[in-house]
Amino acid sequence: MVVFPEGSRSKTDALGKFREGAFMMAKEAGVAVLPVVTTGTGSVFNGWRLNFRNVYRVRILPPVGADEVARTDVKELTERVREVMEREKLSINQ
Repeated sequence: MVVFPEGSRSKTDALGKFREGAFMMAKEAGVAVLPVVTTGTGSVFNGWRLNFRNVYRVRILPPVGADEVARTDVKELTERVREVMEREKLSINQ
């Protein structure tokens, strides 16, 4: 299952505030979380038109194992994953 923890697409390339629902679901299902960072998505859409002349980057980060998800508080897990993704996003853009 793919879940975007921000709840909606950003019109910029910045990460928004993460909501806890995706992390609650992972904890209840007993599954790992696989963070995926993208950049370049802010300029993919121009209103309802797609901009195909765009550099779009994707990085798949190391998973947070199911055992770590199970033993970590949902709020802490949400914040930790967001911090890791934010650092990676900054390194992609350099």
